[in-house]
Amino acid sequence: MNNIYSKYFHNSGPPRGKRGFTLIELVITIVLFALVAGLVISFITYMSNFDSQNERMLRFIEQSQSAREEVDFWFSAYDRQGCSVTAYGDAPQSEGTAAVLARASVGGREYRIYRTMYTPAEGSAADVLVFEYPPDGQYHGAAEGDLRVARVECAALGRIALYDMEGWTFTETTDENVVRFTIDMHVDPSASYACEIVMAAQGEAA
Repeated sequence: MNNIYSKYFHNSGPPRGKRGFTLIELVITIVLFALVAGLVISFITYMSNFDSQNERMLRFIEQSQSAREEVDFWFSAYDRQGCSVTAYGDAPQSEGTAAVLARASVGGREYRIYRTMYTPAEGSAADVLVFEYPPDGQYHGAAEGDLRVARVECAALGRIALYDMEGWTFTETTDENVVRFTIDMHVDPSASYACEIVMAAQGEAA
């Protein structure tokens, strides 16, 4: 009888040393997987946002630097006898699709700095600052009609304003999203101007 039992019944249970997951172990495993997946997703999202913020800051630095260089050059071009410059500060002058930030008058002719959308012959529309100069070859930009025109992309700039220092108080700032600088005229030492550039808000930059 023992031999018969041994022959037919000794393997009826699970082998020793082997067993399946209990329900509690399975639930714990699923919870751990969910926690790890959540941490991975959070890390990926954080890194994506970090890269996006770095890209925005880099574009702001590049475009604000280019704008600053051209603003300095524009004011230098009109720092001469018989020339008057007007900066419009917080109230740019609207001319069609252009927002005029400053205007120089020389010999009955006006030259502007303005912001607008520009579409080249080939390519998509771009948010640009436009700087107008006399047609002489000594100035920046390309000849367009009876002007020379320089364009600086400014999609990363949420706001740019030019002020007459006589009507504006210049204050230093440590805000990395803001650039402020002054422009001193030499022909008329009493004339000085200030520029303020603010980075576009998240999602605003093109």
